[in-house]
Amino acid sequence: MKYIEFYKLLNKYLLITPIWYYELELIDKELMSDSNDDYLNLFSIYFCLINSGNVCMSLDKKILKDKFDTLLNDSLILAKDKYSDIDLLNEEFNIIKDESLKIINKRLSLIKDLNVVKDLRIFIVDNNYLYLRKYYNSRLSIINSINRIYSQNT
Repeated sequence: MKYIEFYKLLNKYLLITPIWYYELELIDKELMSDSNDDYLNLFSIYFCLINSGNVCMSLDKKILKDKFDTLLNDSLILAKDKYSDIDLLNEEFNIIKDESLKIINKRLSLIKDLNVVKDLRIFIVDNNYLYLRKYYNSRLSIINSINRIYSQNT
């Protein structure tokens, strides 16, 4: 599935916010791959997780599948209150589920194995998690501050 179609579906059900579209466009320009749509769809999944309060995405397939599936199920419950066409709603959520499962299975290992992320300046992989570089740096800053405070008090 083309990433713009996937993005539009995610956006329709408020799983992803429009600001991430611009980030995806920047990533698209930086990727040197024949399968940009697959990677961009995977990064869209990551941005959905950010919208739900996460700062990282597990690169473990089972953990990621479970986490994203929970997010989709919760969103489907909310969407049923908003949309009257339940058949279309169920069909579109099935498309999102099928596409995300396909992408997670197909591309997740490639991010780890081929270091696609290293070529993209905005991401970093640490301890089997994908981070936006700014969130990773913030995380390290918080850890260092806590360690500094703790060491001063002991």
